[in-house]
Amino acid sequence: MTFYTEMPLTAKSHIGASKCTQQLYGIADLVVVDKHGQTHIVDYKTSIHAFSDYSNAKQITVFHQIGLYQRMLSDLGLRMKDKKAYVLPI
Repeated sequence: MTFYTEMPLTAKSHIGASKCTQQLYGIADLVVVDKHGQTHIVDYKTSIHAFSDYSNAKQITVFHQIGLYQRMLSDLGLRMKDKKAYVLPI
């Protein structure tokens, strides 16, 4: 397995009908590429609460963040077998 910590990611996004392009940036807490070449994203959240206890709005925000990271990693050629991400409360 290969581990990448604090992995910087970028992507271009088109905003609205004007097709204005905006550069997006993120930092994945931990990216793991397993022995089968599949990529897994681990996102740490500073909280004493389990992810299932987050409000619906907070869960949606996290899903969007992880989804964007998945897109960025796919653009880099990393294989994402599933769309599962891991959120670890710390």
